[in-house]
Amino acid sequence: MTRPGDPPVYRAHTFEDLLNAVPTLFGFVPRESIIGLCVSGPRNRFGFRLRIDIPHRRSQDVQVAAHVAEHLRRNADDAVILIGLSQHPAVAEELLHAVGDRLAWVPVRLKIWATDERLWTDLPDCPAEGEPYELSDVHAARVSAVVAGVTVLDDREALYDEIAPEGGPRRNWMHDAAFSVLEEVCDRGDNAGEVAQVERLLSHTPDHTDGELVRLGALVTSIVPRDAAWLRIDRENAPQMHALWCSVARRMPAAMSVPALCLAGFSAWMWGDGARSVVALERAQQIAPTYSMANLLFTLVTHGVDPSRWADTVPDDDDRGPEPVTRRSA
Repeated sequence: MTRPGDPPVYRAHTFEDLLNAVPTLFGFVPRESIIGLCVSGPRNRFGFRLRIDIPHRRSQDVQVAAHVAEHLRRNADDAVILIGLSQHPAVAEELLHAVGDRLAWVPVRLKIWATDERLWTDLPDCPAEGEPYELSDVHAARVSAVVAGVTVLDDREALYDEIAPEGGPRRNWMHDAAFSVLEEVCDRGDNAGEVAQVERLLSHTPDHTDGELVRLGALVTSIVPRDAAWLRIDRENAPQMHALWCSVARRMPAAMSVPALCLAGFSAWMWGDGARSVVALERAQQIAPTYSMANLLFTLVTHGVDPSRWADTVPDDDDRGPEPVTRRSA
């Protein structure tokens, strides 16, 4: 049985199928990447997954291999599949072997490395010249993902567009509205009332107006309403919450967008989409380097913590530290 937010069910029968399924796991087409997939059972069901850029300097290969292996060991099920995507296949192959050497007790089911047109594996019958394959946006794996509502972008850079600030003449209107709402709620100082507003807005249909999105963004600049919104995010609604909080962040002035970016990053992490989570949290850290929620979540995501362990890692209110971009900071 699948749940909302789960990856679409697709069975890869060939190496070409597997490589075409990879973009559906990350939401974009990875390039110059090392990928680790934790798998379980005789059919190699996908679990934890990670992707990291192949470093430009070969002197960094050992560090990258150790980083990938550490996360895979921590989250491994039965075994792992290692994939290297690069126009320099010898570099990808060497990195995959370096990761495999550091996995200790974790078995490697398959190593596969590929350019845009040819692939190689560590299986004994793989020809030295590799095998041709096609990466296609109409492959069955991609079509299954689209039908399931998964967006697959052309590359990782396109993820930044999802949180890019709104432009055009509407931008000034929305920023003015955000400051007006902020002044209104600050004058009232009513946490209970603000939480009630957040709950009401989050219970609405996903088709929020600009005004509702701006009001949400202003409300969550206070810690209590922000945490009420935070607690509303779970694995089942995470994809919808990610889209919502990205929409909120895009409409807010930069300094007021940080809480919404954190909520978007948390939603993506709960959904299992580490790339989108990192993009949102990096943006939050760039705007407010000392914002403790962003730093906490970024640490969890980049250390490969499984979202299912979130309940064991939530800090007490007294441990969250200062929140420099919020009003009525803790």
